[in-house]
Amino acid sequence: MWVTPSGIQKQPSNSYIKGISKRPENFRVLERLPLEQNDIPITFGEPQESDITLVVLDCETTGLGPDDGIIELSMVRCRYDQSGKLVTVDEELSMLQYPGRPIPPAVVEITGITDDMVRGKHIDKTRVSEILRDDPLVVAHNAKFDRPRFEQIFPSDYRWACTMDGISWPMLGYASAKLGVLLQSEGWFFNAHRAMADCLAVVWLLHVVPDSLQTLLMPSVEVVVEGAYEIKDTLKSRGYKYTPNGKYWSKRFDMSKADAELDYLKPLCVYKSRAYTREINPRTEFR
Repeated sequence: MWVTPSGIQKQPSNSYIKGISKRPENFRVLERLPLEQNDIPITFGEPQESDITLVVLDCETTGLGPDDGIIELSMVRCRYDQSGKLVTVDEELSMLQYPGRPIPPAVVEITGITDDMVRGKHIDKTRVSEILRDDPLVVAHNAKFDRPRFEQIFPSDYRWACTMDGISWPMLGYASAKLGVLLQSEGWFFNAHRAMADCLAVVWLLHVVPDSLQTLLMPSVEVVVEGAYEIKDTLKSRGYKYTPNGKYWSKRFDMSKADAELDYLKPLCVYKSRAYTREINPRTEFR
């Protein structure tokens, strides 16, 4: 027996076996993510010099504001082969930190992290430096959120990538870029809202979705549109995001597709509006 977030009691999975065998088209079975913190290091294949090293990072904080502090930091160092398949999960790091004030009840409810758990705790910067040795690519599922929080305690210029914004999930056929939804679409589930669980979910997501890692690593540019009030609805429908302090719309594109997007936009840009591209620097992006 298990209970849903709404309080509904559900039968255990084995009680559905007969129904599944009789009407398999009526069911979709989810499997628990096969990565556990206690199992690390994990080997799936033979490491090669050509493997791609990533450090996947996730933060839990006291809230969503820029001044909210980190209460948990987790990092996973892993390697993928050139085809994008996971080869090894080499190291993990997970630490709690006292944020300087009580954790809001809503955050406690979501994460399960309490004031007692973080009291007297701090993030060991030496251990963070060690897992980030040799300048790996740092990956987060919402790097615009995680990088500024991480750099509050660990200023650095590592290369960053974002699995939420750096991969065009709708174009790949997914209804949402939310981590849980993406994995459910591929038949997996995990216990979200703890930093280590979210890190391992990203590690597995890149492994099970074909070409996702190659897409993430592909050089990209940002198409920027300024002064575009007249076409804001068009931009919004095409996935552009508005930056209020800069008063512009922007969207990431593979370099091979950016010119075609500019050709589409330029006839629409009238009066004082203009569209152009700018290079994305992974060492400064998401700050």
